[in-house]
Amino acid sequence: MKKEPFFPQHETKFVHICHLLESLHLQAADKVVFSSDTQFNAKQFHELTDHEQETTFTGFFIKFLDYFVTVSPTYLSYQIKPLNFCKDFPCTGIINGIIKSEFEKYYKANFSNKDEAKKKLQLKYFNSENKNMIVFSFVGRYVHQKGIDILIAAIESLLKQENIRGKAQFLIGGYVHSYYSSNLQDVESGIKETIEKMKILKTKYPDNFWAYMENKFFSDGKLFNFGSNFGIVPSRYEPCGLVQQEYFVAETPVIATDEGGLHDTVFDDEVKMNGIFIKNLNVTGVEDAIKHAIDIYGKKEEHQKMCKNAKELCVDMMENTVEEYAFIIDRVARLGLFENEIEEKMEQMNCLENVEYIKK
Repeated sequence: MKKEPFFPQHETKFVHICHLLESLHLQAADKVVFSSDTQFNAKQFHELTDHEQETTFTGFFIKFLDYFVTVSPTYLSYQIKPLNFCKDFPCTGIINGIIKSEFEKYYKANFSNKDEAKKKLQLKYFNSENKNMIVFSFVGRYVHQKGIDILIAAIESLLKQENIRGKAQFLIGGYVHSYYSSNLQDVESGIKETIEKMKILKTKYPDNFWAYMENKFFSDGKLFNFGSNFGIVPSRYEPCGLVQQEYFVAETPVIATDEGGLHDTVFDDEVKMNGIFIKNLNVTGVEDAIKHAIDIYGKKEEHQKMCKNAKELCVDMMENTVEEYAFIIDRVARLGLFENEIEEKMEQMNCLENVEYIKK
């Protein structure tokens, strides 16, 4: 794709930070039309559907960008590069972080420790405290991408087992999209049926299952993060993911798929273990991962180590992400550094492995 200057008479540079890129965005990039004075046709743009607006807006930036940034190295390597469009400009994958201090300030103001948070969580959603129960939670949208249909099917299967009901509680926090019945992917994966199933489970197992069923933003995520023993992130695909970071800052390990930014931030190994990977994203695979978490929780020292690793490996936007973006902006502003100088600088910043340069 030939890159064109947006302001030919100026030295303005474009860095496009893209969270989710699809082939439709690239098709749109070749169809972006401007009037003779190089102004975007706003009236035409606003007459498009929301999805068409998103597609065209992304295509607009792709047509004129000087530098492409996406939200994780793995997403860049396995999802972006195969689209085969980033040949004429550098591409970088930088992990999104969270502002840890904001979460820590909230926890310090509201809880003395995780045990207190768990107690408040159980009292609020199950009406009683039970220290022996292992609390699992999900925070996210009820959509195809997030794998909520697979998770709920796995939980339904687990709760049929008496021994699991005596050990585990499940909390689902998200919101019901008004369009779930018409979005093709959500229809195909049975999101509407999944939501109905959550209502049934909530009634059938009131001591083990609770789900948020409102069509508005779920606002109790921080309590879920801090009060849970494990978070669950069963995404089919995840460019970066922030929810795992929100669990990590709360010293809560996660059960997650090995996808995109989850691959870059969740570690299922003896040294840095802060999570458990779902080896196969199906009902059995999720069940197995949850059962493995139950086993780990029974080994208190192992679970405590996971909690400690989670907090230590949380990506802080102010310490990590901002520094990497600052260098990218400096790079784009000058665009005169030789590649060896760039690599030397990145090595000094200890983030060379997160950046890939594609030569022109």
